Amino acid sequence: MKNLFLFSVFIVSTLTLMNCGDKGSPTRPDADRDIGTPDPFDLHLHGEAENASKYDNTDVVILRMECDGRAPGQLAVGNWENGRFTIEFPKTLDPNCLVEFYIDSIAFSNRNVKTKEVYFSVNDKDGNYVTSLYNVKETENGYVEARYIYVDSDVSISGHTTRLAYLNEKDESGRCVPNLWKINETFSVEWKKGWNIWYLSGSVSRTERTTTAYWSTVPVSGLKWYDGRNFTAIASPDFLRDCMDFM
Repeated sequence: MKNLFLFSVFIVSTLTLMNCGDKGSPTRPDADRDIGTPDPFDLHLHGEAENASKYDNTDVVILRMECDGRAPGQLAVGNWENGRFTIEFPKTLDPNCLVEFYIDSIAFSNRNVKTKEVYFSVNDKDGNYVTSLYNVKETENGYVEARYIYVDSDVSISGHTTRLAYLNEKDESGRCVPNLWKINETFSVEWKKGWNIWYLSGSVSRTERTTTAYWSTVPVSGLKWYDGRNFTAIASPDFLRDCMDFM
């Protein structure tokens, strides 16, 4: 299944190859029902989807994970009622599904850490896939997305990377043409063994042809749960989105 991270596909491509904000002192978030943070004690996640009336036939929300290149597997199933859902995370994951997390030029306190991100989808009453869910909010310069990850040991990650990549963008004539962009990423992450939430703050400057990503574990308030279509509208400017092949 393709990621629907849109322009952040480019921002996180380094991480995808290996593993698939507000600044402050990094802390592990306590339970926060409003922003959809799993309770670190009981591992229950509570959420409410925006525009849920579009999905009257929705029956369950599913926690999914890819493992060893196989089709995404089902980790847990939660109740869905009028757009509100509750799902319980498993306490641990199969260690054979975890992958190494390492980025050149970034400082790691633990080079041996292994991780796995998970994601959410909803099915209808007949068991058919309906859409994916993303915990996100729009900001003045881009967006912030909460992402859910399991790690097998404590680790601190910090540093900055810059690289160049060709991105397809729509020109004045409406054609999609490749142009060279600068990809900036900054990490300020503190993970504890077990489940963690980290936040991607992403932005795009078309005039400078630059994408910027700030990864942090400092909790961000005001995030809401959106379906895939609404997430794409928030997370990707149209001049990039219209030139992408996504599901």
